[in-house]
Amino acid sequence: MESEMIGDVTKSLEQRGMEFVSSDTRLAEYNRVQNTYISIFSALGGLGLLLGTLGVGMLIARSVIERRSELSIMTALGFCRSSLTRMLISEHLFLVGFGIISGILASIIAISPNISGKGAQFPIDFLFGIVLLISIGSITFCIISARVSLNGNLIEGIRNE
Repeated sequence: MESEMIGDVTKSLEQRGMEFVSSDTRLAEYNRVQNTYISIFSALGGLGLLLGTLGVGMLIARSVIERRSELSIMTALGFCRSSLTRMLISEHLFLVGFGIISGILASIIAISPNISGKGAQFPIDFLFGIVLLISIGSITFCIISARVSLNGNLIEGIRNE
């Protein structure tokens, strides 16, 4: 009876632009649009994070290269290259780890009001993958820059000092 009445009213008001839609259907349409925006902004944020990771890698490399004379003097004083490499890697990984953890906490705080909403879907796998890529990229940059700075002629580093 009720669906017949809704059908009759919809048919009679169709020319004027009236349409009756159940609230569940309308809410699902809105959530689909919202989830599309979330996916787009997650992808753009991921690209921004990857560019930021490359920037961090370049900063780490520059920092280590600028400290080459200091590392040369430490090598001349008796520090072994493996301990210097571990020192450089641990310094930079601490900073990168702190940055990643503070970024994750900030993002959790930013999305916390929407986590409990019905129909909200967050691409957790995608976000976890991005954090994993950033971590791997940062670790790789730390290791490469530490090894490159300690390779080569260290006497040049002492001369520059």
